[in-house]
Amino acid sequence: MFFGFLHREGTRLTETALLQIYEFDLAHDTMQLDENKTGYGRMWKLSRGVREAFAAWLSLRGYPDANALAFGDNVSALAGSEKKVAEIVRKRLDQAGLDRPALHTKGTNTRRFCTHGFRHSFTTRHLANGKTEDWVRVRTGHKSLELLTYREAATAVRDLDIGDVEPLVEVIPELKERWEGMLAVVELLRALGIRTVTPGHSPGRYVPQKSDAESGFANSASTFQYLTQCAPHDSNVRPADSKSDALSS
Repeated sequence: MFFGFLHREGTRLTETALLQIYEFDLAHDTMQLDENKTGYGRMWKLSRGVREAFAAWLSLRGYPDANALAFGDNVSALAGSEKKVAEIVRKRLDQAGLDRPALHTKGTNTRRFCTHGFRHSFTTRHLANGKTEDWVRVRTGHKSLELLTYREAATAVRDLDIGDVEPLVEVIPELKERWEGMLAVVELLRALGIRTVTPGHSPGRYVPQKSDAESGFANSASTFQYLTQCAPHDSNVRPADSKSDALSS
C-alpha cells in the first residue's frame, strides 16, 4: 500500500511515512499534506483508486484513530532511511519477478531503482500525459527549475504512448477484495432499509440512526462514519510532534 501510494501520488518518502489519517478526506477524494519539506501545505485530488484502496486499508486495520499514522508505525520508522527503503523496494521487485537489469544495476549516469523512482515515474508520466508543470508542482512540491530534468524523459514516454498506471485498488488483491466486500455490506444495509452511505462518498460525517441500533446494525453502520470523512473534527487532532523535525532533515 505504501509503495503504491508513493507511485500514484508523487510524494516524498519521509512526508508520506509520517502522514496521519486525518490528512485524508475520503468524502471529497482529497488529501491535505500539512507539514512537508516545502514549508507550505498542499492539497489535491487523490489519483484513481487511491481513495478506495485507502478505505479498504483502514478497514483491514480496524479503523485506527484519526491521529494514527496512515501507513503504520513500521513504515514511519523508515522515515529518512532512503538507503534501507531502497533495498526493501529492490527486494520486492525481485520477488515480483521484475528483474530487468536497469532496475538493479548502477550505471555511469544512472542508478539502481530506489524510492525516488516512484516520484520520478509520477512526474515523468504525468508530464508525458499532458499535465502542466503547475499541476505537477502542486502534487510533488518541486520547484520549477527542478522539472527541467524530467522533460526529456517525458518526451520519450509520450512517444511510447504507455498511458498511466492502473487504479491502486485494482492491483492489490487484498484491498480489492475488502473494498468489494465493503460495498456489498452497504448494499445489504440498504436492502434491509437501513440508512447508510457508500464508503467515501458522503459529503459529511455519517451518524448512525436510531433505527440502526434497533436493528442491531449500529456497529456495522458506524464503520462507514469513518470512511465518509477522515478530516480532524476536534481540537485534539494534531500532527505528531516528531513530524516537523523529521521533515526538516
